[in-house]
Amino acid sequence: MKSIFSLALAGLLLPVVCSAATTITFDNRTGQSPSTIRLHFNGGGPGPCSTAPAVKKMTGNEGITYPHQVNNAVLSDSVVAVLCGPNLECKADLYMNGNCSGDALATVTLPIGSTSTISPEVSGKYRFVGSINGVIMTCVDGTDNC
Repeated sequence: MKSIFSLALAGLLLPVVCSAATTITFDNRTGQSPSTIRLHFNGGGPGPCSTAPAVKKMTGNEGITYPHQVNNAVLSDSVVAVLCGPNLECKADLYMNGNCSGDALATVTLPIGSTSTISPEVSGKYRFVGSINGVIMTCVDGTDNC
């Protein structure tokens, strides 16, 4: 009886163990500016802003990282495949405003599971630092006053 219970329990837990997700982290350490992105869907050019309703629906994330906030976008493997393409390398243009307006300040290249690269790393009063599956936004002068 105990082995039947264990087998049933394992069957219930199997979907939880096997369902994979990737967390992409946006860490905004600035004091005044929210951040948004325009994803390059599946290796193409910049798409809609991360705050666009269709993007928010697909990702399940509000698409904006407010000052002094860490935004963890938890994406299923199927969403990552659509957004990043078969090589699982996401690319996005980064904006330090709430609606992707104006020129992008940097481009983030994020190979899933590895440290992102940002170009340029410094843009105006902002510094961008790559992290594993994410980006950290800070002020060049070391304060949070930017």
